[in-house]
This record gives sequence, structure tokens and C-alpha cells, in this order.
Amino acid sequence: MSTNLWIGVLLPLAVLAVIAVAAYFAPYGRSFRLEQDQRVVCPSLGKECDCRLEQEVHSGRWARVLACSAYPDRSDLPCDQACARLMNLGVRLAPPAA
Repeated sequence: MSTNLWIGVLLPLAVLAVIAVAAYFAPYGRSFRLEQDQRVVCPSLGKECDCRLEQEVHSGRWARVLACSAYPDRSDLPCDQACARLMNLGVRLAPPAA
């Protein structure tokens, strides 16, 4: 009887518990992102800007610009966010050292 109880009830419950814990802690369906402040030379405007960029933790890829000093007090940036794309290609947008 104890073997049937283990195989019939406890084993499926243990498997479901493991699946539930894995689904809770696994990054399925979302990527972990980090916000970072960067000073860049805007490729569109050609001037130095202080930006808050979102970076994917696993790949290191810049996802998007969250805020930019060129467009203060705006949550929807009108730029094409070329800086994030260029930084992903390895183009250095840092301002020259003073």
C-alpha cells in the first residue's frame, strides 16, 4: 500500500511542487533589466546628454532609453533611440575627456 501511495499521490505532488518553484524563480517570458545612467553624445543631436538607459542583464544589450536630458520632463521620448542601437553595435558614444 505504501508504494502505491507514493507513486499515485506523493510523487505527482512532489513533481508539481518542483515545477511550481522552477516557474516562480525562472526568467521564462521576461528578461531581467537594469537601469543605468550614462553620459553620451547623442547621434541625432550631436550634443552631450545625460541618459538613463535600460540594459538587459543576461546579454548586456542596451534595450532602450528611459530618460534623456535633451528632452526633460518627457516620458515618451521623440527620438529614434539611435544611441542604444549604436552602443549595442560597439560604437563608443562617450563624450571626450576634458
